Amino acid sequence: MNDQDFQPARPIDPALLAAEEAKRIRVWDREERLRVIFETINWAESQPGVSRNNKESCLLRQQEILRSMGELPDSEQAKS
Repeated sequence: MNDQDFQPARPIDPALLAAEEAKRIRVWDREERLRVIFETINWAESQPGVSRNNKESCLLRQQEILRSMGELPDSEQAKS
């Protein structure tokens, strides 16, 4: 995927964009908006990472595959 995959179907009207931003500012006071932003950031940082593509999970999966093929001994030393 690249940035072109996420482009709007048509150009965004600058007047509409300004009106939506003004509406957002009217509805939220500054302190409340920042509090929610920081809570969201803290929540996101506290979530576990996606383990399917990190180095450790790939190596573990590789060991499982080799072990199932009989090319890796099934010992505790091989797991570490």
